[in-house]
Amino acid sequence: MIKYNDVLIRPYKNTEIEVVVEDDVITTTKVFLDGKCLVCNDITTDTGEDVPYNKANLEKVLEMAREYVDAVWEENVTHITR
Repeated sequence: MIKYNDVLIRPYKNTEIEVVVEDDVITTTKVFLDGKCLVCNDITTDTGEDVPYNKANLEKVLEMAREYVDAVWEENVTHITR
């Protein structure tokens, strides 16, 4: 059986969110802004187990990355408007 391997890229608020899938497992997320990596996270469950690649898990991982982007934008807006 062939295992799924890919780097999925999703745009969000002028960033690119990359989700790395290796052997049917979501392994890493990265957030890029203007070509620079802002954050890189290894993805595991709370108990350190692999996260299988499926639509539900992909959406959860993307939501975590979006929350990070939202927090960075909020921090930047707060800093600029002081």
